[in-house]
Amino acid sequence: MSDSFKRFVLNDDGNIIDRLNRFPCVPVCNCETCQGPDRTELHQQVYLRRCVLRTQLSVLSEKVEFLCEPEAHSLTDIVYWTIYVSKLDWTIGHLAVEETDDQSPNALADRISLSPFLIDVEHLLQDLYSDCDQDLLDDLLESIQVMVCQWERARTASSRSFLDRLSRRLNAPESSPSLAPTTADSARSADENDHCETA
Repeated sequence: MSDSFKRFVLNDDGNIIDRLNRFPCVPVCNCETCQGPDRTELHQQVYLRRCVLRTQLSVLSEKVEFLCEPEAHSLTDIVYWTIYVSKLDWTIGHLAVEETDDQSPNALADRISLSPFLIDVEHLLQDLYSDCDQDLLDDLLESIQVMVCQWERARTASSRSFLDRLSRRLNAPESSPSLAPTTADSARSADENDHCETA
């Protein structure tokens, strides 16, 4: 792999440096899998870009104000693993094709509340993988849009279901009175028993 494609490098402190200065430095993962010996320079570049990708996706999902922390983490995972299984990063070095227009393929994203997040993800991937297979990148962006839209529908449907159950519980009629005799009933019954015994 030529030096022109070695965009991300490790410094002496174990931080990933973007030689184009488009991303902040990111600490490298210290797990045993990631610290294993690298077979090729391509493998090294794929690994470094995945570290940057994961960090940036977490930042973007945490910026979505209406998501709680577990939801933001879940959204990050969905997008990250969709990109991971596409193997887009293994096409590093492919020449980017010339774009025929400047329109974003985010037509589906415009209809959901997470459209700003999807636009940010699109810009992130176009920057991070500008030297990868652009046809595959376009297909990947469409897949991410579909996955995120389905995730958002499931999330909102779950929220509505929870709110419906909560509303029914709050508006439920008061529980029926106990069949056990009240204090007044008990006193009346005792008086009747005493009257019978006297008679």
